[in-house]
Amino acid sequence: MATLNWSKPHVRAAGYQLLLALALVASGWWAAANVAANLARAGVGLDFAFFFQRAGFDISISWIDYDASDTYARAFAAGLLNTLALAAAAIVAATAVGIFVGVAQVSGNPLAEGAMRGYVGLMRNQPKLVILLAIYIALLNGLPNVRGSFNPLPGVYLSNRGLYVPAPEWTAGQLALLLAGTAAGVAAAWLYARHARRQREARGVRRPVGALAVAAVVAGLALPGLWGAWPAWSVPQRAGFGFDGGTLASIQFVALWLALTVYHGAQIGEVVRGGILSVPKGQWEAAAALGLSAAQGLRLVVLPQVLRTTIPPLTSQYLNLLKNTSIGLAVGYTEFLAVAGTTINQSFRPIEVMTVVMTVYLAIGLMLSGAMNLLNARLRVAER
Repeated sequence: MATLNWSKPHVRAAGYQLLLALALVASGWWAAANVAANLARAGVGLDFAFFFQRAGFDISISWIDYDASDTYARAFAAGLLNTLALAAAAIVAATAVGIFVGVAQVSGNPLAEGAMRGYVGLMRNQPKLVILLAIYIALLNGLPNVRGSFNPLPGVYLSNRGLYVPAPEWTAGQLALLLAGTAAGVAAAWLYARHARRQREARGVRRPVGALAVAAVVAGLALPGLWGAWPAWSVPQRAGFGFDGGTLASIQFVALWLALTVYHGAQIGEVVRGGILSVPKGQWEAAAALGLSAAQGLRLVVLPQVLRTTIPPLTSQYLNLLKNTSIGLAVGYTEFLAVAGTTINQSFRPIEVMTVVMTVYLAIGLMLSGAMNLLNARLRVAER
């Protein structure tokens, strides 16, 4: 009978891994049994059926049709869409701010460097909630009411209630055409980029990729128009003490977006600055030797290398931003965690609700980090 030789490192490593796995399983089993025993002692059992009962509370802003007569499950869906919309808008804006701040800090311009370092120092040493409340109060006190709202563009109105903008009114068929066209455009752009890369590797032929890829996506977005299926536009019009038509980005949404943008923009700026400083000085010198200007060297030589080194810390910033959307409760923005809190107060089902909340945040975080890891693997320099 064969015996395990514990003197071999790989056998010991496998044994330790097995022991750790057993310890984790035992700990999870003990925790679950302890919770079940405490619930049984209190005469309470786990039951998720209440998610399909009437919620009975309103959500001020929702991306889907919702009212108090809908179920808790639909309320959670509305809150989740509010969280995802805020996180997506803030990630895009914070990334743009971070790139600008990071580049400005190493620009060699004393005024720009000093201003951006002061901005980063201020944002990094303030609680997010303080930044949010300062922006929210400033917006409420600094913007006019609906009757005196700013009208910077036709159909666009800014007041202390928020930003009113025109919105398309899609039918199901038009939306299906848009999604199909977008998918076709993205697929065509990916196939062309893959073909161009193979041509460059095989023959040294360099083809324009960026502009044609964007053109393919735009052509896909225009597919509904080719079929004569463009949506009608709903334009906001003043009506009494409010507006009819269009869509509203509430003052709470705008304040949260600004707060998360300026806070995480400073964090991302430090990430970008560190990435630029990590590029060897010889890369700058090589770009200059090729006749590239400083701006061209930064854009064509340095920033592509910075992207490879900054994706892991950027992933952490994006995940933190996603979780920080929960501070919206302080200004009355009904995001996912706010819906969960209201549901707990009404249903007295904290364990079931928090289980769903943790599962959803975990799933979104894993998908976001997985996408960033795929991008990181794609951009990693192949070792020969």
